[in-house]
Amino acid sequence: MYKEHIMDHYKHPRNNAALKNPTISHSEKNPSCGDSITVDISITDNVIDAIGFTGEGCAISMAAASMLFEDMQSMSVDDVLTLTREDMLEMIGIPLTTMRVKCGMLALHAVKKALYTYKARQGEDV
Repeated sequence: MYKEHIMDHYKHPRNNAALKNPTISHSEKNPSCGDSITVDISITDNVIDAIGFTGEGCAISMAAASMLFEDMQSMSVDDVLTLTREDMLEMIGIPLTTMRVKCGMLALHAVKKALYTYKARQGEDV
């Protein structure tokens, strides 16, 4: 049913912990299925130096968060903000139904909202 890498990230999620002193945090919920996620991001010189998440959800939403956050380490804020739906779907690597796409995108939506808030607090146009 799910590829092995999805199940590995679901059963052994990477970066699955709240950060003690994040630069920014944001929570999102997928009301259609109940998945929820809180992301914590530490940023130094516009580069993500630590990211963590807590939440509950299906295998797709939790595995997608794990995969995304593993790839985001040491990326610039601006580079993360260029990530697209297609990037996420390629990372997930299996075809998703319309409802499952929302699950797969939850972590990226939470991260982008957190980073837009961060940039606004820095006085940058968003």
